[in-house]
Amino acid sequence: RMAVVALAFIHLVSSFEMNKEGPRSEEKYTVRRARVLREIGDGEGRKDLSPKGSIDAPIADLIREINTCPEECVYTTSSCSGRITLFTQATSQRKGGHWDICSHDKVTHEDVEKAIHGGSPGTGGSIEGGDSKKEGGRLMSMRFEPFILCCECRDMATAYRLLGVANRSGMRESGIMGGPKRFLVGIRCSLRLEVPVKKDGKPLIDRSFTRFLVDQANSKFDQNLVKIDAFRAAFKSEFYPNPNPPNLTPSASPLQESKGKRYQAVVCFRRDAKTVKDKLKSLSLLKPRTPSVPVLPENPGDPPRLAFAVSRKPEGGEEGIRAAIGGMSVWLKELDEPASRKGPKKTNKQTPWDRMVQAARKAGQGAEEARRMPKKWHKIGDIALFPSGDWTSSARAIGATVWSAVASVLGVSRVAIQGEIKSEVMRRPRVEIVWRSPEAKEKGGWVTQNEGGVKYRLDVTRSMFCKGNGTEKKRVGQICHPGDVVVDLYAGIGYFVLPYLIHGKATHVHACEINPASIEALRQSLKSNGV
Repeated sequence: RMAVVALAFIHLVSSFEMNKEGPRSEEKYTVRRARVLREIGDGEGRKDLSPKGSIDAPIADLIREINTCPEECVYTTSSCSGRITLFTQATSQRKGGHWDICSHDKVTHEDVEKAIHGGSPGTGGSIEGGDSKKEGGRLMSMRFEPFILCCECRDMATAYRLLGVANRSGMRESGIMGGPKRFLVGIRCSLRLEVPVKKDGKPLIDRSFTRFLVDQANSKFDQNLVKIDAFRAAFKSEFYPNPNPPNLTPSASPLQESKGKRYQAVVCFRRDAKTVKDKLKSLSLLKPRTPSVPVLPENPGDPPRLAFAVSRKPEGGEEGIRAAIGGMSVWLKELDEPASRKGPKKTNKQTPWDRMVQAARKAGQGAEEARRMPKKWHKIGDIALFPSGDWTSSARAIGATVWSAVASVLGVSRVAIQGEIKSEVMRRPRVEIVWRSPEAKEKGGWVTQNEGGVKYRLDVTRSMFCKGNGTEKKRVGQICHPGDVVVDLYAGIGYFVLPYLIHGKATHVHACEINPASIEALRQSLKSNGV
């Protein structure tokens, strides 16, 4: 983020120097855009405000497409396609330094070895080369610096749109700067590498590690180009008109037909549907009890879209709702209202809570007491876990008949009551098993919880289980690969240890945990999963 801010600062200062007619705040966006584009042009090697002073070849097409955007709502001010460098800092008495290598393409082992170790490339692991007298007090570092871009937008709504494009394409270290009269967007991803390799003229690493660093830097350069391509595609999708515009009519369905009425709807990409829906709710715009409907594009290659009915036209129209949602691609459209689903209305279906209340009453609990039954409970393995309260106190007085009736509704063989968690370092639960079926196979509070292809073993009276975090458990299994060694701090019963081993195929996981009950549960889980 500091690099993004620095790039924007360079642009602001340089832009001020280029303007000799008066303060920047008095310039109009169109005037600034025209002046900068005259300097930048539309191709490789043309002037821009980056330290290099010209556009890098790998992003020349991207820069041209941004600057020739049909809406004329954004233009580039400075950029770098990404680079691999060997940079030697000056001594502590002087500022600055010099580049021994500065490449906007991948580098070779030979060039880097020669710059660090001197002479001809070697094959051994010894650290040799350099002249400490000649280069005393200097530190050389090998760096990979990713793609970075600074753009000025016509207004805040456009800035939010561009920021949304950056975030969707993996440029997570992007942000909006400037304002209230200038709107700058800095765009950058998180790829980076910086390793000290030479000090006082003497190499800090051997040739083998030098070659490893070159491979790492070149790999990051390839990843950087993939992210640039993703950003370019996302930018064109957002800011360029589609040659085959989507048919913004709800898709045909055997259960829907047009009523002939029209309604206002916000249309978005299906991938953004949850974020857009939540934002519409927070703005009190989402029309209640109205389902979203798919919108089929005429071009089969276009991303799928969803339409959400809104109760009123958003303030500021399409641009207003786009800015409010954070720059995502949304459209305000008038669509045909679908007819209600055919067939008889569904009768009110009893919930599990309704059935448990009826079962408790048949077991001898009074109507008023039975309706105090908690509407939330946890089902872990074959145990139903209820919070303590008035209802559980009443049920205790009646005994096994109530517990048995409730268990039959939920399909469990044991019932437990959960008290407050102990306020201590290990935060142990307070759980009491109050009923157990004669057919129950497990002893005590031990259960097996199957989740995401993983069998979790635990004793609910000694350890806690969180049924959430399913997305994160799936993610950690995907980021780990065969050969990886993982250290998991606060491992618990193995929420992430097991996905690392089972789905990620990690070679070894160091699980760090202080609770003996959790450690015992993890050991049983490892055995149950065969890892």
